[in-house]
Amino acid sequence: MLRKALWGALVIVLLVVAVLVTSVFFSKGSTAAAVKVATTQEGSITKEVFANGKIESKVIKEHFVTSGGFIEKIHVKKGDLVRKGQELLTLSTTDLDAKLKQEKHQLQLNLAEKEKFLNDQEKVRKQTLETAKKEMNETGSAASLETFDENSAADVELYDLKIQDAESNIDDIRKKLEKNRLLADIDGIVTGISVKEGQEITTGTSSFMITNVSQLQIKANLAENDANLAKVGMKVKVTGDAFTNSYAGSISYISPVAVASELDAKESVVEFTVDLEQPSPELRPGYKATVQITMANSSHIIVPLGAVKRDGQQSYVFKVVANKAVRTNVKLGEENDEFIEVLEGLQAGEQFIEAPSADVKDGVQVDIQ
Repeated sequence: MLRKALWGALVIVLLVVAVLVTSVFFSKGSTAAAVKVATTQEGSITKEVFANGKIESKVIKEHFVTSGGFIEKIHVKKGDLVRKGQELLTLSTTDLDAKLKQEKHQLQLNLAEKEKFLNDQEKVRKQTLETAKKEMNETGSAASLETFDENSAADVELYDLKIQDAESNIDDIRKKLEKNRLLADIDGIVTGISVKEGQEITTGTSSFMITNVSQLQIKANLAENDANLAKVGMKVKVTGDAFTNSYAGSISYISPVAVASELDAKESVVEFTVDLEQPSPELRPGYKATVQITMANSSHIIVPLGAVKRDGQQSYVFKVVANKAVRTNVKLGEENDEFIEVLEGLQAGEQFIEAPSADVKDGVQVDIQ
């Protein structure tokens, strides 16, 4: 009885060992790795680029006086809102006022003299005409009035020249008086005054700076790697520490040349300008601002980040050819949070392993899930 029990136990042990050996054998014999594959396709990598700049006015107008003299009155102060055509300063006009008064008086005299001459000539002509008629009746001949009329016309012309001369002098003085008033060329805020009342100035002296704060722009720099992706007309978002809201804008200018960066002389940057679409009281010239630009590269083969493996400096992916993993070296481009560009190594329509595990080696059989 005991012998039968021992034989039964031995048979059970042998069966267990046989099962384990068979399991190990089949485990070692299975070389197919389970993988998920995808087909390559083209796409564009979109990335966010940030550039720091400063808000400034698009329109800043420096005003120069167009005549010399003493400043009699300054009509505005720094920070004032002014309108186009508003008077900014007045130069002393004492001498010109006196000359204008004198020329006006002379004009009145010339007009009065001409009027008196015409009246007198009319009387003389009537008398001459009566005398001519009398001579005609008595002698049958009389002096012609033609000479008298010619002389009168010449005298009238002289009076007209005197009148025109006085009117021209008056016009010149008025123009000089107009130049003695400096007017604002644009709407805006007075942001600078470089003269004072009583000061003697010469023609061309810089006197006022006026800034139009309703038309704002931002100047900033792009890294050289991003400059070629930027285009005039691109929409941007503007934010800053000094203001609470974000603002829309668009790129209006991109410099055709690159310059050395002020932060790193080894790096090159390209200046660009952004026009803000809507003005706001919280936006002021001089504020620092950050420009956010959404940029898209040209179309390339793109793959998920997890598909790319690295061996030192070499990047590679696994293509699937005849149900086998084939290591393929690739040259990479831009990337975002999900995808990366493959510039060389893959063609459109090829299959690749999306996220190869450590079991995937070059040449191994794969089991596509």
